[in-house]
Amino acid sequence: QLVAANPDKSMATIAKTEGRCRARLTQLLGLACLAPDIVSAIVEGRQPLSLTARALTGIELPLAWSEQRTVLGFS
Repeated sequence: QLVAANPDKSMATIAKTEGRCRARLTQLLGLACLAPDIVSAIVEGRQPLSLTARALTGIELPLAWSEQRTVLGFS
């Protein structure tokens, strides 16, 4: 919501203004671009065992959904 409400500001500016960690905001923003079927699988507990919250936020996610499936172990 912070990013959507401030489209003209950089992540660094938003983080500083809101007292947040820029790196963490960037990680969370990437999760907003997850393929819907991956989100459903995670919510339903059908994700690969190796896909933990730490693992998910610790990698640079590709924007292409097909690549996300490969990187995260869904294909």
